[in-house]
Amino acid sequence: MESLGTPGERGVMNRASEYNAYAAQCLMLAERATEPAIRLTLVAMAQSWVRLAEQSARNRQAASVYETPDREHRDAPQRDAPMH
Repeated sequence: MESLGTPGERGVMNRASEYNAYAAQCLMLAERATEPAIRLTLVAMAQSWVRLAEQSARNRQAASVYETPDREHRDAPQRDAPMH
């Protein structure tokens, strides 16, 4: 089985494609699995990868991306929040 590599090795592959590739690998392994419990686990993993790929594609299309506030703004009290 081929590895998809580390993040730096994947180059231009977008995240949704990467996650779909992981889903395909899970399904390929599920087809080869002889234990029913392992097969079910791999199919569930594939479904999770597909959902993640779909979410990644939606996020990529979004007009804005949420960025975590820097520490200075995150730790400052909110103006509208009551101070106790």
